[in-house]
Amino acid sequence: MKQIYYILVLIVFVSCGNTETKGDIQKEDILTYHVKLSRPDSLKLANFQQIASENKLAEKSIPEIQMVVADWFLGTPYVGGTLDINKDEQLIVNLQGLDCVTFVENVSAMGMCIKSNKFSNEKYFEKLRTIRYRDGKINGYVSRLHYFTDWLLNNQSKGLISIVSNDFGDADFNASVSFMSQNPQYYKPLSDSIVLAEIKDTEKRVSAANLKMVSEEHLENVENLIKEGDIIAIATTIKGIDIAHTGIAKHLNGRLHFIHASSAKGKVVISEKPLSEYLKSIKTDTGVLIARINQQ
Repeated sequence: MKQIYYILVLIVFVSCGNTETKGDIQKEDILTYHVKLSRPDSLKLANFQQIASENKLAEKSIPEIQMVVADWFLGTPYVGGTLDINKDEQLIVNLQGLDCVTFVENVSAMGMCIKSNKFSNEKYFEKLRTIRYRDGKINGYVSRLHYFTDWLLNNQSKGLISIVSNDFGDADFNASVSFMSQNPQYYKPLSDSIVLAEIKDTEKRVSAANLKMVSEEHLENVENLIKEGDIIAIATTIKGIDIAHTGIAKHLNGRLHFIHASSAKGKVVISEKPLSEYLKSIKTDTGVLIARINQQ
């Protein structure tokens, strides 16, 4: 039973809530304005826009904004597979339940919108789409950035983030991703041989990336180089997987912690242990990649 649960957790993470579809949507002018936003999500966005305005968040730095947004999500339920609701691939907005990746995506999208001083529902949808999809375009299942290394690399190429762990990392990071193509039975779109071939091509590109990570042993030595609001991506030795978990950096009592959507706690929380100790408590965790939102 434990092994089955473990596999299901991996599927949720790698898929980032993958939709089960072979359909494509290609008209970008339609994508932004055909988001099915629930009333609770609409009210939640309105509430945050008011908070951002009243506190003049646009005048603050990106790290400060990121922390306000991340803290605002504390207590939000952990829900895996939040993007698995449509037949066709399209932008999904769900602020009522988050997994570790959708948490990072929403914090980043909202933070960027605030800093640009253009926070509206439409601008938020547009930024979320830009972050979640390859080159910001929705063009079927494979256009979603399923592996987080791919997410980091593509968002860096868009100029949205910088992978700063390349500057102070002490160890080579080898993605070596293959989980999706090796387990197509868990992803209905991969029953299409063309889609499966495209996923394999993506995996080859991601696996060829040359990046640096901060090793578990070295992390405590460079905590001061990691800013609040930075994106944390935890590397793993699990075969076929690159990143096991993600979150947002937060300093507490002189130590580096992180805010994350925790499946164990069932909600968005601040880590009880400093990040370096968190890594040491999980045998398969080996280190972290760190990304920083660029000034907009």
